[in-house]
Amino acid sequence: METRHPKPVWTVIGAIPLLAAFLAVGCALTGPTSKPISADRLIDIDGIYYTEENTNSPFSGSIESLYSATNKQRRMYAEIRKGKLEGAASIWHESGKPYIQLKYNANNRVLRKEWDDMGKLISDYSATKPKPTATISTNSVFDPATGLPSTNQPPTIVTNAPPAEKPKEFLLTKLKLRGQLYYESEEALFPFTGVAIEYHSGKKKKREENLEGGERNGRTTWWHKNGVKSFEAFYIRNKDVPSNSLPDGTVSHWFETGKLRMASQWVNGAEIKRTTYAPDGQESGTLENGSGSLVYYDEKGKKQLEETYENGALVKEQWYRADGSLEP
Repeated sequence: METRHPKPVWTVIGAIPLLAAFLAVGCALTGPTSKPISADRLIDIDGIYYTEENTNSPFSGSIESLYSATNKQRRMYAEIRKGKLEGAASIWHESGKPYIQLKYNANNRVLRKEWDDMGKLISDYSATKPKPTATISTNSVFDPATGLPSTNQPPTIVTNAPPAEKPKEFLLTKLKLRGQLYYESEEALFPFTGVAIEYHSGKKKKREENLEGGERNGRTTWWHKNGVKSFEAFYIRNKDVPSNSLPDGTVSHWFETGKLRMASQWVNGAEIKRTTYAPDGQESGTLENGSGSLVYYDEKGKKQLEETYENGALVKEQWYRADGSLEP
C-alpha cells in the first residue's frame, strides 16, 4: 500500500485580524452542521482534508479557528464535505466586521468578496460572471518562419468585455510556500488567490505571478534589473490534480539585451519543442519530440551548458566554467 505523507494545516491564531459570526440567510450551507472542530486538527493529504485522528476517511463537517483560548471570537468558519471545501466560508476582521466571504464547489472557489476594516467592499469575484470573448490581434509576436517569438512583447488581446476587476495584489515576499501552494504568511486554510509581485532594489519590478488557489494560473513574468523581461509563460492550473500547474503555449527566456535566450512550446501539459539562442540572436540548438541538442550561453556570450537528448532522455551533459574550460 502506498505510504501517504500528510501535510499539516498551518494555524496562526491571533496573528491577523479575524471575524465575527456572519453567515447571512441565503449563504447558509447545506450538508454537515455538526459542532465545528478546530481547523488545526485537519491535515491535507493530496488535496483532501482528514482529521489527525482519522486519516482513512475524508472529513465531513464544519471547522473554525478562534483568536486564542481566551478570546473566543471566530477568525474563520468553513464547511467541508467528503474532504473538500463546500459551500460558504467566512473570515472576519478583529473588529468583528466581515473580511473575506468565499464559496466553494468541491474545493474550487466560485465566489470571493473582501471588505476593508471599515466595512467597504474592495473586491468582488464570482466565477459565474459571464466570460468575455477574446481574440489575438494580427500583430503576432511569432516569427512565421520558426513559429517562435520574435520579440519580448506579448500579443495584444482584444476583448469585447468591460474592464475586469483588478485582482488582489500582494508582495511575493509576504507569501509562504507550504508544500507546493502559496499562502499569505498568517493564513491557515485558504491558499492565496491574486497577483504576487516582487521588486528589485530601486522599485523596479522583478516578478509578477498570477496565482489561483495557491498555484500559478495565468501569466507569469520576470524582469532583469534593467527592466527587460527575463522570463514569461502562461500557466494553466489543473483543478482536478492539486499542485500540477503547467505552462501552455510559449515559454520564453531573454538575455538582458532583450534578445531571446530560450523558447519552448507546450501543448496539453507537455513540452514538444525547445530552442536555445546565442546572445547574437543565432539559434544554438533545438530539441523536438524528445530528441536533439541544446547549447546555453551566459550574458557575455560564453558557453554555459550543452545537453543532448534522445527519445526524451538526457544522454549527455557538459557544463563550462566561467573561463570557458570544461567542468569535470
